[in-house]
Amino acid sequence: MTPDDYWKTYEHEVDSLGSFLEAVPKISGYVAPYQTRFVWRGVSDASFGLHSKLARAYHYKNNGAWPNEKQLRGLETAVLEEARAWPLQWHDTGGRLSALPLLAVLQHFGAPTRLIDFTFNPLVALCFAVEQTAAQRAAGTDGRVFAVDVAGYEVDDTDAEDSEPWWLAKWGSVASPWCQRAVVWTPPPIEQRIVRQQACFLMGGVPSTSTTRYVDDPTRRQLRAGEVRECMSIPFTLVDWGHLGPLARGRPPLYPSFTLRIKNPDAIRRDLDRLFGYSMRSLFPDASGFADYGRSFR
Repeated sequence: MTPDDYWKTYEHEVDSLGSFLEAVPKISGYVAPYQTRFVWRGVSDASFGLHSKLARAYHYKNNGAWPNEKQLRGLETAVLEEARAWPLQWHDTGGRLSALPLLAVLQHFGAPTRLIDFTFNPLVALCFAVEQTAAQRAAGTDGRVFAVDVAGYEVDDTDAEDSEPWWLAKWGSVASPWCQRAVVWTPPPIEQRIVRQQACFLMGGVPSTSTTRYVDDPTRRQLRAGEVRECMSIPFTLVDWGHLGPLARGRPPLYPSFTLRIKNPDAIRRDLDRLFGYSMRSLFPDASGFADYGRSFR
């Protein structure tokens, strides 16, 4: 089973900027009555799993195996130890970076961490979902947007200032909230991209089978551990779009998350830029952004 097999069970298709703008308020309708708070992520290929760079690094180093939480922590500790040996924990003002800001710096420059880039702005997420390579455009690849509820699970300043990753000591068990719900951290506005993208980082332990389910018609079964890890490295529970509302009917889903399949990405990309001014040019306003996303040479 591929991640796309799982996402398809819950996804809702949108094929225009207008249909995306209709879908977002339906998701956001949970915010007021149920005190949810959604963060968003867009990916350019709907079949991609939702994995951190750290999980993918383990995957590449271990012949295609996806890590459990213990294995991921082992690699995470090794990355931090090597970064400090360089030493990268000292910043320009002479102070010492605590663990989470150091991981954010490493993430910014492409090193593997368990942090996953998200945004508080669904249009920013959509921008990433429709920004595709020439090969993806030629293949007619769909994009995807995720919306994950993080209400009540936000990293506070005390945890962010810990010298070591706070989750290593605070949440060690796979039965702990760390492996049951994703946690969000809003970094300080240390550079333009964070501000422009309304950026945040999502993190969490490698989920267990209890955090997600797979609908396999005509039966309903729980994902096996290996299937969960193949799909994701952070814990969240998708809700079938068909069960979205009306909100007053029955018990609301606990910590709901949703996924949208983005059809016609080229047309949506043009409309998103023309109507709202969102593009890689506006989200990456520097030379390195041009090097990564300039379209004339891709």
